[in-house]
Amino acid sequence: MKTLYGLARRYLKHPRLALGLALLAVLLCTPSLKIGWILDDDFHRAALTAPEALPELTRSPAELFAFVGEHWQWRSDTLPWWASPDLSIAFFRPLAGFTHWLDYQLWPEEPMWMHLHSLFWLGLVVVAATQLYRRLAPSDGVLIAGLAAVFFAVDDVHGIPAVWIANRNILLGMVFGLLTLIAYHRWRRDGWLIGAFVAPVLLLLAVLSAEASVACGAYLLSYALFLDRGSLQQRLVALLPCATVGVVWALAYRAAGFGVGGADTYLDPVARPLRFLSAVTERGPIQLWGQLSFPPSDVYNFLSISLAGQVWWAVVVLLTLFGLLLLPILRREPLARFWAFGMLLAVVPSCATFPTVRQLFYTSLGSAGLIAIFVVHAWRRSEGHPTWWRRTARLVTVPLLFIHLVQAPIGLATAAVNMSGGGGLFMKAAASLPSDATISTQQAVIVNAPTFFAAGIAPVHQAMRGRAIPTEVLTLATGLYPIEVHRPAARTLVVRPQGGFAAPAGSAPPGQEPAPFNFFYMFQLIDAVYRAPEPYQIGQRIEQRRVSIEIIAVTNDARPAEVRFDFDANLEDASWRWLQWQDGGFVAWQPPAVGATVTLPALTW
Repeated sequence: MKTLYGLARRYLKHPRLALGLALLAVLLCTPSLKIGWILDDDFHRAALTAPEALPELTRSPAELFAFVGEHWQWRSDTLPWWASPDLSIAFFRPLAGFTHWLDYQLWPEEPMWMHLHSLFWLGLVVVAATQLYRRLAPSDGVLIAGLAAVFFAVDDVHGIPAVWIANRNILLGMVFGLLTLIAYHRWRRDGWLIGAFVAPVLLLLAVLSAEASVACGAYLLSYALFLDRGSLQQRLVALLPCATVGVVWALAYRAAGFGVGGADTYLDPVARPLRFLSAVTERGPIQLWGQLSFPPSDVYNFLSISLAGQVWWAVVVLLTLFGLLLLPILRREPLARFWAFGMLLAVVPSCATFPTVRQLFYTSLGSAGLIAIFVVHAWRRSEGHPTWWRRTARLVTVPLLFIHLVQAPIGLATAAVNMSGGGGLFMKAAASLPSDATISTQQAVIVNAPTFFAAGIAPVHQAMRGRAIPTEVLTLATGLYPIEVHRPAARTLVVRPQGGFAAPAGSAPPGQEPAPFNFFYMFQLIDAVYRAPEPYQIGQRIEQRRVSIEIIAVTNDARPAEVRFDFDANLEDASWRWLQWQDGGFVAWQPPAVGATVTLPALTW
């Protein structure tokens, strides 16, 4: 053990540790160089290259992440007919947008270089984090700082932002956020007065890269409470320049029309504070557990409603027990309190959307620091803890070290494979949208799809590969379960999915027991991106260019149960191209005869 401890100290205090860890993180993510463009990357390509087939998607770099809102709209058929009228998904990330614009100026047809660009920012993140751990550690905390840097560098929650071009904004925000904390620390601890001006500027750059960087404020507040010097009033006053930047940014952000609304997947804490508080209560423990242990928080999205509730209670109990085990360290170590409080507050912004590890970059910063302190206290005899505590703590460190030093780097190395696998399902589906010469004069009507996103991304995907696309795409129904289609008249279809439209994530049709675990529950969750759970009314109508849509029956929870579609031409008219979902793609479909009813089978992929 002494030999192992000596080797650890030797390498973890090495002056080039930051560079070595950055190189390690980048190497683990190099499989991303081969996966090309995935999912939202196609929207960004369309926005920045102005393809002839989709000129309406053109955006400035500052508006690249403004998908839907008061001033922005993608193609009308990239939204479902049941989308909220006030749907808004518009993020203001001009610095991230600029880096994508730069990509398309330098290497517009070479996604490999775009991925390499993202990995450059990942390396900067690791270097900055290592420097922060070292600066904050006490003089005898070399081992803690180095171990925290290792945990952070190989953390698999960094995988998706590192390997997905469209998610690069998280990396940029993290770089500037870490530099903010370093500058602030140098000002408050070393008397570097320039830091008082540099820190707010860097914080502004962080939030202009990614909204997730508001979590930087969690660590600034934690620093003032647990590490800063002076009276409490002096410490809080020192936060005012950074706090002012945050307030001004938030007010300008909303005044310019950016933000989210009209859906239950993305939540605006200001507009819907009670719903956001409820989401923090539900999602917060799941996110925190996904950061500290296993499995990743994304797995929660694949559980049935009942099993998800049971898992939530189990997670709360386990987190409580771990918190009690940490108490002796938290009482003695200000740095442990700093990392723990910052980590807990950093979880809160991630709860604005469904649980996913890619939102945990800032949380991972505190987690790595806290776990490093816990491990060192558990194994170093001089810490003065009672024997029972040390034995228990050492027992807990075994799975923690396995998760963060073995499983995490494997997860980071396979992030590109997982991303291309999951995203590839959607890309394959999108490529199945007909692209023959005739389609450019037709409107495609997709009778069923597992989730609207599979249909909505299809015309953009095809257009960005130089293929013909329909004039519009209308998706009648989405879901996991069989769908009944009745044709009462020559121009009319009545559609009735089992379980109704917009089924809650993790649910099954009435009278059926949902599977405890189903990957496809995620599709139900994705559909919640487009609408809040607002009640529908029988007789409610939605008018589209060639179709009139009427709700003719609702479920017990006021979702559409049966919907009538009245088209402006016979269903056999050559202006329609009928499609259905089958085995992972869209295939031709023939409308039934007048008076006939057909049932489309449950989802297969």
